[in-house]
Amino acid sequence: KSLVFDVVVIDEAAQALEVACWIPMLLGKKAILAGDHQQLSACVKSTEAQKKGLDRTLFGRMIEKHGDHVAALLSIQYRMNDIIMGWSSQSFYDSRLTAAESVASRTLDLQEVPESNLTGDILEMLSSPLLFVDTCSLPLYREDEQQAGADVKSSAAKAAYAAVHQSRWNKGESRFTV
Repeated sequence: KSLVFDVVVIDEAAQALEVACWIPMLLGKKAILAGDHQQLSACVKSTEAQKKGLDRTLFGRMIEKHGDHVAALLSIQYRMNDIIMGWSSQSFYDSRLTAAESVASRTLDLQEVPESNLTGDILEMLSSPLLFVDTCSLPLYREDEQQAGADVKSSAAKAAYAAVHQSRWNKGESRFTV
């Protein structure tokens, strides 16, 4: 006996591969895709699969084809301090997000850390809800693969280095460094 649902809800649909969405969607009369295409995308490691379009999400394809009017923005967020939310709102959402009052002024509670160790700039940095750390000058996080493993000499060692360090950076990621 076949199952048929009135509604199929696919959460985190902006990360769910399109091919993974079709199976549950075929079991429903209606589908709701919940997700945010401005956040993390689908993760497909195979470059061959990417070349064939298997890294696409149904959510992303709908936005590309029909534009933002097929999606509804949930403009009040309940997870972040107002300063953190303000940065992402301005950077990705045309300043359309607002923080809920219950989280707007929430910050890290530093009671576990002895105050004598935290002074001046360090205390100010740790008290700030939003802190950018520049990692561009660290060889381990460079996008230039030759620079990242420059001290590795043999081809076997380079292959081992690449296998261990392959996921430590993402192309284009450092362009966001402030």
